[in-house]
Amino acid sequence: MSVTAAKQEAAIAGMMLRLEQEKKAQLEENRAKRLLEAQVL
Repeated sequence: MSVTAAKQEAAIAGMMLRLEQEKKAQLEENRAKRLLEAQVL
């Protein structure tokens, strides 16, 4: 594998990881909002 290909794969892996973390953060945020709404009602 060339260095360029290795760098591209690392970049893609990093992006996928960041997307996963963002999705997880979004889910946590939604759960927190639902808990708050449940307490208000």
